Amino acid sequence: MYDEKDVWHDWLTRDLHQHESDLGYSQNQRIINSFAKRAIDNARLEKNHTLLDAGSGEGTVSFLAIDEIGPSLNVILLDISQQLLELSKRTALSKNVLNQCAFVKAPMNSMRTIADNSVDRIITRASLAYVDNKINTLQEFLRVLKPGGMISLAEPIFQDAAMNVALQKKTIDFQIGTLGKSDADKVLIHRWQSTQFPDLIEEINAIPFINFSERDLVRWSEQAGFSQIHMEFHMDEVRLIDTSWESLLHSSMHPLAPKLSQVLEDHFSQVEQDVLRELLLPKNGSHSLTAKTHMAYLTAYKA
Repeated sequence: MYDEKDVWHDWLTRDLHQHESDLGYSQNQRIINSFAKRAIDNARLEKNHTLLDAGSGEGTVSFLAIDEIGPSLNVILLDISQQLLELSKRTALSKNVLNQCAFVKAPMNSMRTIADNSVDRIITRASLAYVDNKINTLQEFLRVLKPGGMISLAEPIFQDAAMNVALQKKTIDFQIGTLGKSDADKVLIHRWQSTQFPDLIEEINAIPFINFSERDLVRWSEQAGFSQIHMEFHMDEVRLIDTSWESLLHSSMHPLAPKLSQVLEDHFSQVEQDVLRELLLPKNGSHSLTAKTHMAYLTAYKA
C-alpha cells in the first residue's frame, strides 16, 4: 500500500517544501532535524558501530549520525524508494562519506539481505508508522540486531488528530439533528480536515499509520521480544513563521493526504474557498498559524 516510490520521493524532495519562503524552509528543517537528532541521541551511538537507518528517506538520520560519530560509523540506509536511495547516495558522495554507507532497497518488514545479528543500532524517523504489520517489522529489527543492540524510534502519532476529526463529525451531525443546523465555519473546516484523516472511527481503526498510539508501540515492542523499553511522548506546538497562502495550498498533513489546492478544487465552490482562506489565514493577521507535533520516542534492547 505504501511502497510507491513517487509518493515518498515527491513528498520529501518537493511537496514538503514547495513554495516555502527561506525562513519557512529553515524553520521546517529545524523541526525535522530535531526529531532525527533526538532519535540519534537516544540511540547512544559509539565509534565503530553499524547503524541501520530504517526508512532512511533522504538520509537525514544517517548523515547527522555520521557528523556526530565520525568516520568509524558504518551506516546502512534502507528504504523502499530507489529514487530516495539514489538521492542519498549523491548526498553521501558530496559529503565524502560514501565509503561509510551501504544502500539497500527493501521494506522494513522483510530485510532479507541484512544478516542476523549484524547491526548495533536501528533508528527510525517517521517510517515505522507507515508499515502495515508493525510487530513483524519489530521482529525483523530484533533479528538483525546484535545481542545487546538497540532500537531508537521517533514516530509520529496521528491517532488523536484523526479522532478529533471524527469527534467534529459527531458534533456537527448532532447539532444538525437537534437544531437543524451547525456552525458554518466549523463545517467548512471539517470538510477540509476530513480529506486529511477519515472521520469515521471504523475507518481510522483500519488504517495502519493512524490506528495506533504510543502505548501500542510499547506493547508491540514487548510482543516482538525487546526488553528495557523506554517511551517518551512529546506534544509540541510551534508558531509558524512567514506562512503564505501559496505554501498552504501546496501543503498536506501527511504524505498520503491530498494537498489543500486539490481539496479546494475538488470539494469547494469559489465562495467556500474564499471563506476557508480567511478562516485559515486572515487578511488582518489576527492570529498566527501553529503546527502541533505528536512524537513518540521509544528505545529498547535485544537481550
